[in-house]
Amino acid sequence: MKLQNLLELSKRSDAFEHILDKKKISVFWYPSAGDDFFPIIKSIELSQKNLFSNPDLYIFSCLPYQGIYGMPFRGIHIPKESSISVKCIEKIPLRLQPHVPYEIHPKYYRFQTTAKPYGNLAYFQMYEERETEVFHDFIVLFLHMENINCFEALLQHKPFELQSICAIQEGIGFGGCGKSIIEHLFRDDHIQNLQTKPNQAFVWTDYTHDIFTEHSPKHYSSVIKKQYIQGENSFYFYEMQ
Repeated sequence: MKLQNLLELSKRSDAFEHILDKKKISVFWYPSAGDDFFPIIKSIELSQKNLFSNPDLYIFSCLPYQGIYGMPFRGIHIPKESSISVKCIEKIPLRLQPHVPYEIHPKYYRFQTTAKPYGNLAYFQMYEERETEVFHDFIVLFLHMENINCFEALLQHKPFELQSICAIQEGIGFGGCGKSIIEHLFRDDHIQNLQTKPNQAFVWTDYTHDIFTEHSPKHYSSVIKKQYIQGENSFYFYEMQ
């Protein structure tokens, strides 16, 4: 299975052909991402210090968010104090192929929603402030999709290899999210369904951090807290082996 077999794209573009045709795609997954690009910026900064492996593809899943997940395609959020500029060069509206199971289970999402299996595939370039030279580019797949449905219907199957997970704003309280993906993967052992287990994690400072530290060691021989990253949403960066 390839990515092009999972998505109905409104058009094709040279900017995305290499990712659409790959048989294995390493993924940085950000459930409940909204429009927050801060973890991408921090992960790229970590990669420049050889502390992080950049993925082939970033996947953002979110409900019932519109903006960058639907039409019109609105802007992204970058903290004001950041010296990084990110520009969307190209985006393609899409929907999931009919054979991809799409479900919003009331156990996992508490609000009523008219969400549909839509999204965008977008190509971005990153600059230092006041510079014109691109120092990094990347592709994001935005999916208007409930997180656990995204995991079960897509991420635990080919061509995806989940390399990194970013669970720092899941909306467990007032955001409508019925179950944390940290609970689902690490406490309830669904991480065992993956072809390859993630070896990097960004984990928030709430109760899900306690769940992660308690249950992740049963899935890895080594779980190392590498950094505490401060920002609008402060979080921990872990490396697992």
